[in-house]
Amino acid sequence: MTLKLLPALFALGLFAVPAKAQLADCMTEGYLSSFQVAGVKDLTCVEVFRFSFPTPAGDRILRAISDLNADWAFQPGTVAAVEAAAREATSHLADLGNYRIGDVTILLLADQFTP
Repeated sequence: MTLKLLPALFALGLFAVPAKAQLADCMTEGYLSSFQVAGVKDLTCVEVFRFSFPTPAGDRILRAISDLNADWAFQPGTVAAVEAAAREATSHLADLGNYRIGDVTILLLADQFTP
């Protein structure tokens, strides 16, 4: 299993617009295609964790979404490990000084093609 998207999506969040009142519903038509990952258009999307973190411009939300039917593809503890890593990363954002970040969504997928 590869968690290639975690750093990339988190980095993209650094350049996002300020937080909105509510994150988009991941089942909204076209939302999943914004991730530009093959095969995600037909997933049954669910949120697997969410937390807020402080920024100079106020609290932001970080959440992870995944396919409802893909829990079999993850090793035990994968989602908890991703959440722990995301919490650790956001705890160090203050080290950047004055920065802007929007809400962050991590698309958590299992790499089906790993040998």
